[in-house]
Amino acid sequence: MKVSFRLRSSKSLSHFKSGHTAYRAANHRAFNLVERFHRRHVSEIEDPVVLDEAAQTEQTEGLLDDISRAGCSLHNPDPALLKDYTHPVDMAEFRKLGYEVVDWISDYFTQQLSTLPVKPNGIQPGYLPPLLEKEAPEEPQPWSQVFQDFKLKLLPGAVHWQHPLFFAYFPANTSTPAMLADMLAGAINMIGFSWAAGPVSTELEMVMMDWLGKLCGIPEKFLHSSASGGGGVIQGTASEASIVSILAARAKIMKGRPEADKLRLVAYSSNQAHSAFKKACMIADIDHVREIPATSVHHFALQPEALERVMQVVVSGFRVCFRVDTRMGLGSAWGSSVRVQVQYQDGIRLCMG
Repeated sequence: MKVSFRLRSSKSLSHFKSGHTAYRAANHRAFNLVERFHRRHVSEIEDPVVLDEAAQTEQTEGLLDDISRAGCSLHNPDPALLKDYTHPVDMAEFRKLGYEVVDWISDYFTQQLSTLPVKPNGIQPGYLPPLLEKEAPEEPQPWSQVFQDFKLKLLPGAVHWQHPLFFAYFPANTSTPAMLADMLAGAINMIGFSWAAGPVSTELEMVMMDWLGKLCGIPEKFLHSSASGGGGVIQGTASEASIVSILAARAKIMKGRPEADKLRLVAYSSNQAHSAFKKACMIADIDHVREIPATSVHHFALQPEALERVMQVVVSGFRVCFRVDTRMGLGSAWGSSVRVQVQYQDGIRLCMG
């Protein structure tokens, strides 16, 4: 016995106007009925005593009546319930609120930022959940309330990376033109997972990665514009870039090799490299990781000679060298893949020319 039916569309919770709560509840009841029918049907298949056709028909019709009363349609849904949703913040209101947010950002940089502590004071892990609702709101909240929550509940837990006294991790991670660009990107909101999904996303990334490659002074063969098929991509984080580059290097070096050679792969890094490199090697199942000392004599930069000495020893031991992680740019050696990580002072150097 097979029963086919179609539930009315229930749009995203955040997209419902007032009065739609009952409609959502009706659909929820209907789904529960469908699940109950499924469990009952499975038990009938497993049970050697099967209901006769009349009993099955009666049971099915009763279920369909329940589903219909719960707010579902077996054929054509009510068009009134499926009409296009109109967001309560129209473009005129958006324009007004946009000015308000831009004013707050301008005041944050010009008046507030230098007076705030770099890191939050007086809060402990877990401070935020008690300040927020336990369940997602069923109806949209007015922007004034959302903005007030941002200032009173979220901002006190922020580390102010743009603070003039912030010197951790890396600098220059935003600017006023970048914030304006974020607004434009948010308006167009492409998901550029392929050229067809967002041609300009793909091609702009290629052009800008070539810019970065030239600023870093890497060989032309690594650029998109080269005839050798090079090119870089933007990853979400440095840790993500580490694992992606390790997987790519492993795939390249293992092409045409026996599967057992995976156990012989060796990755190298400066002893100044971020711990994300070792973690990425663990995820990629790379057993052999070698750290090479970098000293103050060379400003803690990894030296090619030191790298070559260590790689010579490993090559004589019949292992496969496939990956080098550095703080500064290095030329490739022994056919390995080199990941260049531009760190704090190097980012400043690029920005200052």
